[in-house]
Amino acid sequence: MADWDPVVTHNPSTVFPDLALGATLTAGAGAWDPLGASVEVVAAGDVPAGDYVVEAIVIDTPSAVGIYTVQLYYGDGVAPDVDCGAAKFEIATDAGVLVPVPIRSGVVPGGTAIRGAISSGAAVADTLNVSCQFRAL
Repeated sequence: MADWDPVVTHNPSTVFPDLALGATLTAGAGAWDPLGASVEVVAAGDVPAGDYVVEAIVIDTPSAVGIYTVQLYYGDGVAPDVDCGAAKFEIATDAGVLVPVPIRSGVVPGGTAIRGAISSGAAVADTLNVSCQFRAL
């Protein structure tokens, strides 16, 4: 059996946006309302030209502690977006950048933007800033 070589097997991951706050996603106004509006998290020009996968989401500046669901999509925002992953998690502090939340997307076609939407367990329109950690295949 051949030795596993991470340099040959995997490309490094990238986080975008990396030097700025993530895209602001807003939940519906009621507890566990349907997902809020889908918002572009990573533009098509900022993802790999070839196929890629989303490995995690990075949350910063939540409006409140609580339980959230983030749904990711890929597409252009005009044609119906395609589901590509979801994560449910709890935020216990509303300060700073939080630990990345693992998410396993399917293969996303190269050059395709990532969009996201959230819902929360609170009866208000909570917000989160979301960045994506992705890896070219």
